[in-house]
Amino acid sequence: MLCGYTTHAFAQNSAKEAKQQADIFFENKKYQQALQYYLTYLDYKQDDEQAFLNAAICLYESNHVDQAQTFLLNNIQDSKKVNPQSYLYLAKTYHANLDFKEAVKNYKKFLATAKETNLERRTIRDAIRRCGNGLKVKHQEKLALVENLGDKVNASTNDFAPVVSPNYPNKLYFASARPSSVGGLRNAEGKRDNTYGEYSSDMYFTSIYNGEWTATTSMSALLNTPRNDMILDFSADGSVLFYYKGYNLYSGEIFVDTFSNEKERLYPPKFDSDMIPENGDGRPDFFKDSIVIFDSRRAGGFGGSDLYYMVKTKNGWSSAKNMGKFINSQYDETTPFVAADGHTLYFSSNDSRKSIGGMDVFTSTYNQEKGEWSKPQNLGFPINSAKDDSYFSLSVDGLQGYFSSNRKESLGEHDIFVAYFKEKQNVQNPAVEEPYSFVEKIVLSDAVATNEKGNSNTKPIKSYDIEPLYYTDDEDVLSNQNTNRLNALIKLMQENPQTQALLSCHSDESSQFGIYFAIKRAEQAANYIIQNGIDGSRISMRGLGAYYPIAQNTLNNQPNEMGRKLNRRIDIEVLNNTDSSIKVNIKEPQVSQFMTDSRGTYYK
Repeated sequence: MLCGYTTHAFAQNSAKEAKQQADIFFENKKYQQALQYYLTYLDYKQDDEQAFLNAAICLYESNHVDQAQTFLLNNIQDSKKVNPQSYLYLAKTYHANLDFKEAVKNYKKFLATAKETNLERRTIRDAIRRCGNGLKVKHQEKLALVENLGDKVNASTNDFAPVVSPNYPNKLYFASARPSSVGGLRNAEGKRDNTYGEYSSDMYFTSIYNGEWTATTSMSALLNTPRNDMILDFSADGSVLFYYKGYNLYSGEIFVDTFSNEKERLYPPKFDSDMIPENGDGRPDFFKDSIVIFDSRRAGGFGGSDLYYMVKTKNGWSSAKNMGKFINSQYDETTPFVAADGHTLYFSSNDSRKSIGGMDVFTSTYNQEKGEWSKPQNLGFPINSAKDDSYFSLSVDGLQGYFSSNRKESLGEHDIFVAYFKEKQNVQNPAVEEPYSFVEKIVLSDAVATNEKGNSNTKPIKSYDIEPLYYTDDEDVLSNQNTNRLNALIKLMQENPQTQALLSCHSDESSQFGIYFAIKRAEQAANYIIQNGIDGSRISMRGLGAYYPIAQNTLNNQPNEMGRKLNRRIDIEVLNNTDSSIKVNIKEPQVSQFMTDSRGTYYK
C-alpha cells in the first residue's frame, strides 16, 4: 500500500507511474514484476477494469490460479460491459482446476463476445476439445502418485529437462533458468538486459539423501556458460555427456563431453550428425548408443514439431527420418524417451484430439509384426494436467517417472515433478526376446537399405542362462549346484562390465528371523561373486524373508515340503543390460497351479 505519501497529488503521480511500469512489464511478459505494480496502482484506483483484468492475467500466468479466478469473477460481476478476455482467462482458471464443464461454458462466452478478428478465437476449438478429453480421461485408472520435487530443487523461475543418471539411480540432472545461473538476465539476442531479460539456463543436479532431495548443485564452470546450457542425455554407460549451448532454443550447438580433461571441456567436440538446432531440431534421446530420436520443426513433416530418428552406422550417424503418421500429427510432438525394452516410446504432444491441456505425455508401442507404432495412449491424470507436461523419462528401475510441468502446483513457471508408479513399469526391463526390438530392427533395415550387403554391424546375440539359488539352511547356500549357477552370473558380469546384479533372498515360514537370515544368505552369494573378481558396487541385495512365498507352505493343514523348498531361494536379476547383443534368460521356479501362493504373484 502507498502509505508513505502525504499529499494527494504525490500519491496520484506515484499511482500513474506504477501503472506505466506495470504495463511495460506486462507487454514484456514479466508477469510477476507487473503484478506488484498493478496491485500498487489498484490500491489507489480500484475502478480501472483493464488494470484489474491485467492483474488477474498476471496471477494466472504466475500460477496463482485460485486468486486469478477470484479477481476475474469480481471483475465480471462489477463490469458494465465484460471484456471478452475476462471470460477467456476465467475459462483457463477452471481448466487448470480440472473443472472442464465450467471451462467450456466460459470458452463459449468468450467466443460469443469476442470480435471475429480476435486471433485467440483460433485456439478455443482446441481448448474445448481438450476439456472433452479431460472429462473422459478423468475416469481412467491413475497410474501413479505425482509430487513436486520441492523448493530445494525447484526455483521460482523455470526448471525443466530432467535426466536420470545411468550410473547413479538416485541422482537427477536438469536445466534451470534461475538467478544463480552464469548468464544472468539476457534478451533474445543474448545481450544483458537486467530489466526485461530472461535468465539463461545452466545445468544442475540433485540427489536423494535419507529419502529427501538435496539442494541443487551447479555443474562444472567449464560446462555452464553465459549461454543457455542444457543436459540432453548420457551414453549408455554414462561415460559421455551430450549437452546443448545456445542463446535461444534454435540457434545453438550440441557438444560431447567425455569427462576426460579440462582442455577437452574448454574445447569440447561437437556432435557430428544430421541433427542441427538451427534447422529446428530439439531435445534428443540417445538409446543404446545406436539410435537417436529427437523432435524437429524442419520442413517436410506432418506439421508443427515432429519426431525423427537417426541410426548409428559404420560411417557415422544416418540422415534423419520422420517417425511417421502413427506418432506424428499436425500438432507438436516433442521430448521423446525410449524405454529399455527398445519398443516403448514416451513423448509429449498438444494434439487436441487426445490431450487434456497443452502438452500431454503419451506412450506408444512398436508392433514387430506390422512394423508400425500403436495408437498413442494418454498417460492420464495425475501425470498429465491442464497445462504443459513434457520431458518425461523413467527411472532405471521403472518405479518412478520424472518430467517437467507448469501446472498450478508449480512453484514458478516449470518445475520438476516425480511420478511414483503403483506398479513397476516393466518396459524398463531390456528386451531379450525375438524378434528384434524397435532399435535393432531399425538398425538392420537401415543397414540393408544403405547397401551394406546385409551386414547389420551388430554383434551376434550371446545368450546367458541365469537360475535361482536354492538352499536348505545356511550351510548349503554355496552348494556345488549354486556355485555353478553363480559362476554363470560371474561370467556374464565379467564379459559385460555395464551389468549389475540384484540378489533377492526369500525363505519359508519356519525361520523366526526370516529377513535377517535372508540378507545374510544373500551376503554369502554376494561375497562369492566379489571373491571371483566382480566389484561389490555392482551387486545389490534384498532380504524378503517369508513375506512373499511363490508356493503355499502348507496344504490341507499339512506342511508342504515341495512348496517350502521352492520358497527357500535367492532370485537373481540382471540390471543395466544396455547391450542389445546380450540375451539374458532368467529361469524362474515352476510352481503348479494348485499350490501357487498369491503373495508371490503380487510381489512379482
